[in-house]
Amino acid sequence: DVESSMAELMRLVGYEPRRESVFIKPNVPDSGPPGQGLYTDPAVVDAFLKLFPGRSVVIGEGCIVGRDADIALRKNGYSEVAERHGATLVNLDRAERFNVSWPYGELRLPVYVRTHEYVNIAKMKTHIQTGVTLGMKNQKGLLTAADKRRFHRTGLNGNIRALAEVVQPALTIVDGIVALEGDGPWRY
Repeated sequence: DVESSMAELMRLVGYEPRRESVFIKPNVPDSGPPGQGLYTDPAVVDAFLKLFPGRSVVIGEGCIVGRDADIALRKNGYSEVAERHGATLVNLDRAERFNVSWPYGELRLPVYVRTHEYVNIAKMKTHIQTGVTLGMKNQKGLLTAADKRRFHRTGLNGNIRALAEVVQPALTIVDGIVALEGDGPWRY
């Protein structure tokens, strides 16, 4: 029961958004078969939003380079969640950005991490290049395509750690309803 589990989780961690505008970054890298652990289940985002009605909400994703977040969000059930909660779906590849310094120069991040309360809702899954992908790896979807490519060339694990020092969500939730294991996510 996702709704009661989410309510219990929020009670246990004592979370209450401090801002009226909330930016949710799920892991929706591409469309794929449901129930395989490939992407954040929209039921998790839906359950979270039911607990905090009346806020201005943006649900945004920036897919794997060469894939379209608009298609991924729509095909994987996020249009319905957005409609239920009056949220806006945003393809982060086209989002307004600002520059931020980090150990490797500068990154261009979506303005939502600055203007909204940022909630990172990741997926629990194995990853062929970095072992697992959880909350810290999910933040890679905030980056421009050029920065995503650079991450892989200059050391994925170190870059993920450095990004986590620059961008710190108000809350990170990891969806483990169905976790992907094995060669993921490339087997699809």
